[in-house]
Amino acid sequence: MISCFHLKVQHPRQEGMLLDDVSFEIETGGWAEFTGESGCGKSAIFSMLSLRTIPKEGTLIVAGRNLSRLPQRKLERLRAKIGSCAQTPRLLEDRTVVENLLLPFVARNQLKKAPRHVDEVIEQLELGALRDLPVRMLSESERRVVGIARACVGDPAMILIDGGFEYLDLVWKKRVRAHLRRLHREGRTVVLFGRESVGPMTGRGVEFRITQSSIEPVERSVHAPSPEIGRRRP
Repeated sequence: MISCFHLKVQHPRQEGMLLDDVSFEIETGGWAEFTGESGCGKSAIFSMLSLRTIPKEGTLIVAGRNLSRLPQRKLERLRAKIGSCAQTPRLLEDRTVVENLLLPFVARNQLKKAPRHVDEVIEQLELGALRDLPVRMLSESERRVVGIARACVGDPAMILIDGGFEYLDLVWKKRVRAHLRRLHREGRTVVLFGRESVGPMTGRGVEFRITQSSIEPVERSVHAPSPEIGRRRP
């Protein structure tokens, strides 16, 4: 699903590299977590994997497509297969929760199946009480759950969550974790970015630790193959 070779990212606020010649692979249907301290480069990787930015140095292949060689129209088609939630989700403040969850279907022109899919996510995350409230009335934790829910609707092949579960209270954390596990068991590729791992992994999973401009695997599921990760290539 994802292969990254010799990625380099300049630090935005100081001299030197934020990420220096890193390589990693995430298999289709895998569960991956990028962990590290604030400012280590997690959000930079999230931005590239969610196709918000294209790397200037290095090769990034998503779903078998080299992003640097992909024309805009095909890039947009690929983007439609990815559900993502940034650390601060961009939500429509005066629109209701359900209206915000319908947005991915509007963008993909899939309105016919939208109500059923949205209802399923609302039920699984127990968002019924918030369904018809405008986003501006929600707490920060509730807003983040809505952002994560929006990343999950529409059958995306890959789900990316920046910020992990750090901004959620305990109840929401358990619901979101259970929902993402369910989607992972159904075959979705799930990639999380946070300061710490969200907990024991099941099935095919790997944790990447970002430190000192490099990426190293620090934990691997016993059921997972051993991908080549963080290895400098000649």
